[in-house]
Amino acid sequence: MKFNKYINYIFLLISFLFLSSCYEYPELTDIQYEDYRRVIGPEGGIINFYQNYENDSIKNVLVKMDFPKNALDSFVVFNMYEFYDEAVFVDLDYMGRLQQTKFLYFVPFYESYGYIQHTETDSLIDRHLSIDFNSPVTISYNLNFYQVDNDAKLYRIKIPRVTDTLNQNGDNYNEWGQLDNVWVNWNLQGYPDGYDNLDLTYLINGRWTSNYIWGSGPLSLDNWEEFAPDAFQYDSVGKIVSFDIYNTDYMYVMAKDYQF
Repeated sequence: MKFNKYINYIFLLISFLFLSSCYEYPELTDIQYEDYRRVIGPEGGIINFYQNYENDSIKNVLVKMDFPKNALDSFVVFNMYEFYDEAVFVDLDYMGRLQQTKFLYFVPFYESYGYIQHTETDSLIDRHLSIDFNSPVTISYNLNFYQVDNDAKLYRIKIPRVTDTLNQNGDNYNEWGQLDNVWVNWNLQGYPDGYDNLDLTYLINGRWTSNYIWGSGPLSLDNWEEFAPDAFQYDSVGKIVSFDIYNTDYMYVMAKDYQF
């Protein structure tokens, strides 16, 4: 009986060694520990967002945020999200602008709420956090994961901020004059899980602008602002677009005007 037990131990050890030899470790060369952080403070630094978290290598960086020293006054956590919706794509095609990449946006937050047990009818949500940077933050967007035409342009889409002005109910006022604002969804761990999809849809297709209340406007590109050619760098060979942002109040997308 004791001999059989030793045989089992030996078999488990051999199996472990075999499986370990088959495992391919991520390519971590040239990656510094601080690149993994989502927390950035006044000291500055780099946040890398990876396309595939099972292989966190430099080749797999989808978006990089480069914060200079003192761009922030306090510690902030940043998450990056991409938005794609088939109905929005059809709307853009109808309006003469063909979407090329997913819409890119950053969700900043100061702290986690921690684990909170709640149901779908009692979800944890909060409003978009508007932050102005003291100096520009450089974004590098890797387009190798998308089919992007060389004549695609860089656009940004306004996310309305909540101002310091109070309305008659004592609540902070939306700069567009609406009582609603872009809402952030939070997961059970107390971290943001992207913006509300309907809010993003109305912002992108123009049904929510400074001229129309939430969801009431016609389909338009009124919220779209094209970057000037000298305001961003596009490496058509490496498929990298780089540009500076000055706050957290915009979404970004590479797109082109549809040629009939």
